[in-house]
Amino acid sequence: MRRVPALGTLILCLCLLAVSGCAAKSASSSMTASHFTTDSISNIAHFAKESFGPLPTLSGAAIDEAIKRFAIHVPKSVARPEIDHDLSDRGRTSWDLFGRSVAVKLGPIAFTSWGLLGATLAHELEIHCQQNLMAISFKDALGIDAKNSAEKEAYAHELSNADRFGLSPEEIQRIRETLSAIEALDNNP
Repeated sequence: MRRVPALGTLILCLCLLAVSGCAAKSASSSMTASHFTTDSISNIAHFAKESFGPLPTLSGAAIDEAIKRFAIHVPKSVARPEIDHDLSDRGRTSWDLFGRSVAVKLGPIAFTSWGLLGATLAHELEIHCQQNLMAISFKDALGIDAKNSAEKEAYAHELSNADRFGLSPEEIQRIRETLSAIEALDNNP
């Protein structure tokens, strides 16, 4: 049996993670969509319309406006966020094999209010795009759950900036519920 050098093992592990899709999706994105029901979206939309005027359209122009309105920091290495009409989550950041952030996609649910659009952009651009995915994926491969920590940091950022985004009480509650669900995963491995 031929031995694979340690560096070769690490590279093979990273390649397998990339191929399996571990490097292309944020950890708790399925929780995000499930916490925003049709009724809650309707209530959020009403609050947002009262706070900011008309709801954001599902467009690049709305993304640009939210980035400007909320002073979202966009890292230079990141292309302009794009809309993914098939994404059931608010957002997703995907990276290349070397852990550099390369793409941010937004799902239609992110456009239910200006505040939620701003919070989603900040979650993806200001937090996930600054995190080291290679380190997160490597830790996960070793059995250390780093994805949950990455998601907790991003959702905590949304909550600490709730006033900045003008999030409704219901939006804040849904984000808290998502964060609690992630924390519960840490407590029940």
